[in-house]
Amino acid sequence: MNRSNLYGIDFNLLVIFETLFQERSMAGTAEKLSLKQPAVNAALKRLRTLLDDPLFEYIGRKMEPTAMAIRAAHMLTPALDSVCTAVSAMSNVKPMISPVEFHIGVNLDIAPAPLSTLTKRITSAMPGVGLVVRYTSAEQMSEMLMSGDISVGVGHAPNLAPELQKTALGKTAICLVWRRADESDPAEVWLRSELLKCFNEKT
Repeated sequence: MNRSNLYGIDFNLLVIFETLFQERSMAGTAEKLSLKQPAVNAALKRLRTLLDDPLFEYIGRKMEPTAMAIRAAHMLTPALDSVCTAVSAMSNVKPMISPVEFHIGVNLDIAPAPLSTLTKRITSAMPGVGLVVRYTSAEQMSEMLMSGDISVGVGHAPNLAPELQKTALGKTAICLVWRRADESDPAEVWLRSELLKCFNEKT
């Protein structure tokens, strides 16, 4: 493999692999990286396909690494340390780290066409990153935002908690809703911008 082959690899997968190797637990990895367990599970599936190896197998309640996973971890940890050192040295550069998946909530009466457009844009801009759409009521959408099950909601938002923020989509009563805590997250800023473009093009 040469450097050009690295283009198709999501470096987030490597961080998740290293953390799994250290924690030996899906739940522990999710907690340490502030992810949901389904996202960690999806990342492991992609890693298994990429490396053509199970990587981790359950022995009792604990995940134990395969021989390949042990070899990979011994090479990967110093490599990631070098990447961290290089990125830290570039003090003025703040790269956008793409997630394994974007999770958005959508009210049932929202037209699906803009979401198809969004999926294409994510595939183009962030190869390998998935989009999970959760259909929900307005009340459930706020609850899911607050719990972290979704990071963005599209739909009707008449009453918002102080921790949430919204903006109108086009000339409709539909809103884009997100957590104030994610206001400056580069990946979430990109997602909200693309959602606004997709829905405004259809209104």
